Amino acid sequence: AQAEAPSIRPTAKMVLKLRMRLGLTQAELAKLAGVSTLTVGKWEKAEGRIGMRPAALAGLARVRAMGKREAIKELAIG
Repeated sequence: AQAEAPSIRPTAKMVLKLRMRLGLTQAELAKLAGVSTLTVGKWEKAEGRIGMRPAALAGLARVRAMGKREAIKELAIG
């Protein structure tokens, strides 16, 4: 069964603010969200709301719920 997509409305500003809050590079955010670095770059340059696949949206929502320490710890493990 596929999990229901989280109800966040991602925008370029939201993705960039999230990445800055966690002190991550585009590559690190991509790794945590389960997408490519190129995808994160495209998200940050997008106009308005970003259309995402459910898996990418779920990955972004998961990262959004993390704190800085948790994100760093996960990157070290993964």
